[in-house]
Amino acid sequence: MKKKIFIIGISSNLGFYLSKHLPKNKYIISGSFNRNNKFKKKYFNLSHKASEKTILKVFKNKPDIVIHCAALTNIEHCENNLKETIDVNTKFPIKISKICKILGIKFIFISTDQLFAGRKDFYNEKDKAIPKNNYSKSKYIAERDIYKFNNKSLILRLSFVGRGMVEKKNLFDFVYKNLKNKKKIYGYDDIFFTPVSFDYFTKILIKFIESNYSGRFNIASNKAISKYQLCIEIAKKYNLDRNLIVKSKYENNDTIRPKNMSLDISKMCKLLNVSGKSFMQMKW
Repeated sequence: MKKKIFIIGISSNLGFYLSKHLPKNKYIISGSFNRNNKFKKKYFNLSHKASEKTILKVFKNKPDIVIHCAALTNIEHCENNLKETIDVNTKFPIKISKICKILGIKFIFISTDQLFAGRKDFYNEKDKAIPKNNYSKSKYIAERDIYKFNNKSLILRLSFVGRGMVEKKNLFDFVYKNLKNKKKIYGYDDIFFTPVSFDYFTKILIKFIESNYSGRFNIASNKAISKYQLCIEIAKKYNLDRNLIVKSKYENNDTIRPKNMSLDISKMCKLLNVSGKSFMQMKW
């Protein structure tokens, strides 16, 4: 029997990709959006302000799994809008996770790699979180309370990179569009992370769904890469001018970002029996 999956934030880049690439012979996909009316004919309009009664109505067909992709992810916006950030990134997924527990629905929360101070080479799931900005704090508190109230939840920490499928800003599209238009960009060579492609994440997610694991897991590439090097790789892949990429240091006193967000994937590899890949080895 096909499993029913409900994606909260189906209009996000990740949510939309999952809706198109999770295999239809295994899953029946539905979901909710907020603000993007292009999705209103097919999906539910569900905001973070929705009451429990409204959410229960949306879940009337009782999905087997809820994947929470909805979030405010612009770091600068989160720094300037703390209340909205907490409402959307923290309170909303906690509310959904509690309802999922009551209804016996598996809850999967998409978290972030921006939870640490950046002083270690690779961070595993047991390392103490030291969030540096409002965005990472909102995600950390959500993680903590989701697992506190619903310990059957699956919390996935990651950073994804790929061409956006909806009209939302992301790093990949910023680099690609500017280089395509012959515009100079700055790539930070002092910020490191372990991104994954949409394709790789989807394949790993399917393994988690089929295994029915709970707890916190890192999903990441097995080699750290700087933001500058990622820009170079995008330019190489699409035959764009690498000379437009200026190597630089991150200097923004208004917005604090960790300099190293690299995640250790030993736990994921062991439990799912998979080998790690570098970002360049992934399909993207």
